[in-house]
Amino acid sequence: MYTYQLAKEFNVRIPSFGHDGDGKLQVYICKDELNDEEWENKLKEIFHCMYNKSVELNGLVSEEHGIGYAKREYMFE
Repeated sequence: MYTYQLAKEFNVRIPSFGHDGDGKLQVYICKDELNDEEWENKLKEIFHCMYNKSVELNGLVSEEHGIGYAKREYMFE
């Protein structure tokens, strides 16, 4: 899974789970022991990678919970 690759590349935990039958995946990027600056930098890079992969796979960045604050800049990409 692509999120496993990103977790290893960025040295962060990225747990996820899916909804059987409808292709939805919920992903959580964990801050753990990162300081605020490291967290913000890694989070931005990981989001960028994930949303680019979503576009590559003809996916969307939102699901039943809406677009939210963290995803709004990717809404129209």
